[in-house]
Amino acid sequence: MSTYPKSSYLLSGRRSFHNLSTVEHRRLRRLIAAPINGHEALTMYIKHTEDIVINSLDEWASMNEPFEFHKEIQRATFKIMTHIFMGSFSDSALWKTQNLYADYCNGLMSLVINLPGFAFHEAFKARKKLVKVLQSVLDKKRAMTKSKQHQGKKDMMDLLMEAEDEDSLKLEDEDITDLLLLFLTAGFEDITHYGQ
Repeated sequence: MSTYPKSSYLLSGRRSFHNLSTVEHRRLRRLIAAPINGHEALTMYIKHTEDIVINSLDEWASMNEPFEFHKEIQRATFKIMTHIFMGSFSDSALWKTQNLYADYCNGLMSLVINLPGFAFHEAFKARKKLVKVLQSVLDKKRAMTKSKQHQGKKDMMDLLMEAEDEDSLKLEDEDITDLLLLFLTAGFEDITHYGQ
């Protein structure tokens, strides 16, 4: 028996881990192991993390006024995670995505009331927008790869797009978007709420 509320199942997506059969769950876990914690992935992730942490520390050191440390840590953490998952964002796009993500998270443990003004409704709308953002990034990456313009640092999305199982089957876009939302929720919520 699961301990997750119905809202978590509905908002996490059809292809999220806890919505899959046992066989499909195992296949997906095998398929994504290397893009998450393989040597190539971990080497890339540490470099992304170092760059963002150094830039954040420099930014904080140059601030002439007091700032709310916890909020800045959350912002830096979100920036690290989104960069690891799908590459760099402009600050305005990152901020918009972070606000959508906050609405999404607020509905994960809410009552399933899909009416304006309720957390689930706002989370459902935010999820649709986040999926559009992720799909847009996927489409751009595919187009760049197809035209051989994709250069620079790889990220988790690139590795998930390349992953193949033993039958040469690749992940579908829905798999990738649902997985990235799941990973973002698992990592960001655990990290940022630890010290509260």
